[in-house]
Amino acid sequence: KTPADKMRPSMPELSKLDDAAVADILTFVRTSWGNTGSPVTAKDVAAMRGVIAHKPIDYVPGNGK
Repeated sequence: KTPADKMRPSMPELSKLDDAAVADILTFVRTSWGNTGSPVTAKDVAAMRGVIAHKPIDYVPGNGK
């Protein structure tokens, strides 16, 4: 959120994509435009969805929650 907009940006449509599609998108971003990130698998995405499913709706990484 910012002083001009108190709403946090979100990507609600992301939840409609299956794990393989999200993995493909993340891999593309991580390996394009000179990036050298490792590929992301559908298993990686499923694991992360499991982790964030248990976080509060206002969770922000690194804020101690």
